[in-house]
Amino acid sequence: MVLFSSTIILCLFICILIIQNLKNDDYVPVTLILNDNDTIELQRENDRLKGALERIFPEEQNVLYEKPYRGYYDKIPSFQIYTLPDVIDKGKNIDFNVIYNDTEYMRPTYDSSWKDFYFRNWLYLPDKITNAHHKIFIYPVGGSSNFDFIGDLAFNSVSIDFHRNINFLIYNFDVDNIRQYENQVIFIGRPERKGAQVISIVQDNLLSDNSNTKDFLFQLATPQGYEIDLIYGDAIKFDYLKKIIEENTVKRTFLSSSQTMTLEQLQEENALIKKELSNFIPVEDNLVITKQDCREPLDKDITKLNDLESVIKTGKNIELNIIYENPKYVRPIYDPIWKDNYEKGWAYVPTKICENMHILFPIPSDINKHADFLHNLSIKPVISIDKNKRGILLFNFTPQVVYKKSNRIVIIGIPNRLGFSIMTIDIKELKGHSSYLLQLSTPDFQEIDMDRLYIDKK
Repeated sequence: MVLFSSTIILCLFICILIIQNLKNDDYVPVTLILNDNDTIELQRENDRLKGALERIFPEEQNVLYEKPYRGYYDKIPSFQIYTLPDVIDKGKNIDFNVIYNDTEYMRPTYDSSWKDFYFRNWLYLPDKITNAHHKIFIYPVGGSSNFDFIGDLAFNSVSIDFHRNINFLIYNFDVDNIRQYENQVIFIGRPERKGAQVISIVQDNLLSDNSNTKDFLFQLATPQGYEIDLIYGDAIKFDYLKKIIEENTVKRTFLSSSQTMTLEQLQEENALIKKELSNFIPVEDNLVITKQDCREPLDKDITKLNDLESVIKTGKNIELNIIYENPKYVRPIYDPIWKDNYEKGWAYVPTKICENMHILFPIPSDINKHADFLHNLSIKPVISIDKNKRGILLFNFTPQVVYKKSNRIVIIGIPNRLGFSIMTIDIKELKGHSSYLLQLSTPDFQEIDMDRLYIDKK
């Protein structure tokens, strides 16, 4: 009862103050106070948007490339590298635990948290492209580093033992077996169109009795030893590991405006920044775009088709013409031409990530789109294609033979770490269907990429 009376007295006191203020010429309306708060919040949002805009691209506008020994910094490996069939044949089995397995997982090509954490470089395009080129990642040690690792990849956190184990995040690949020979560890399995696994190996199992630490090359490989991806890393014995983890702390910083602006001016600036930023990323909050959204879904067609091996055995061998190849070509992780042509969508982050998750690209037959298509993929020479041919561009893959069955074309070849080539197929081989399912396959019938080739109606 006492509490109730006190509340009534307090309310009456506030009402009296409000009435007195209404008679006072110096009274500041409550709406203006709210507007001041709105101004502060809008100023903060504008600073965040400006910061995101400034952290997408490198300061120096030069073509950038990934370092050749991924995960090994600037070092050159001192240990001998063996062929994958040798490692598979001579190596020993390594025990491993699959601590996360989602066969339906689709990799994000954009997550709005990247915009929110731009100050931790989650939106930096060269890093996004580098990640898109790879399927295997090693979890770092340390809370801050791990926070950035899962945030940069927009992957859900998984409980992991960082000290006893070395932990791998693997996309679009189903691991069946792990073999070790000398300094190489091979994850043997099948490439998939989707899915994510977190695989854990006890570090002591990779080391001999007289070795406390050792550098390794970790590789994804098909059953017959065709390399799909790689990363360098090291293993450290648990008893030898010092419990000192350097945290990669990054302080949160925002750009500050030196100019005081009214709410109306801030609203106008906000609209302009969002319009400019929308050329490069979606401006919506709480948004996730996945790999499934970046190319036309083809799974519904695949379920009605036979496996790759049956196409080779029962399909028709068609002529393959390689009209251009550069086996030493390195695919860039940033090209200023993307930013220069942002109005064409060449610098739109989700699209750029999607493009770099793939190595197979049907070339448009429309001559007006031909040059832009190649330049957007950082292919500077415009390679002309005969009007009676259809062109296909391949990164990091050497085509050897092509088979066709019904509305399906399978290109068999060898995956590589470098290079690009342009191959053509005669249009007379493409009669009868409005489009064809294109698939890249290793010689042991493992699909490593796919797309659709549309045929122009004459």
